[in-house]
Amino acid sequence: MPKQRNLAGLIAGLIIVLIILALVILPLTVTIASLVEEAANLHQRIQSGEFDFGRFFQDVLNALPAWATDLLDRLGLANLGAVKESFPPPS
Repeated sequence: MPKQRNLAGLIAGLIIVLIILALVILPLTVTIASLVEEAANLHQRIQSGEFDFGRFFQDVLNALPAWATDLLDRLGLANLGAVKESFPPPS
């Protein structure tokens, strides 16, 4: 009988590993692959000039509610030119 218990434990362990693989590892792998692909596409769009960060920044500011825009304005972050000047130039 001890051999049957070990076999049952082995099968149960195998089933648990397969469940973990199906529920955690595979979706995580697909998500990471998608993120890498999106990052590569974004990099390509930036390099080609298709992605305009200034327009994107302005669209985000226009979508914010008034209280958030006022807060960003008080912090000096509502003006893209001021934000650019706060960063040191690339060397």
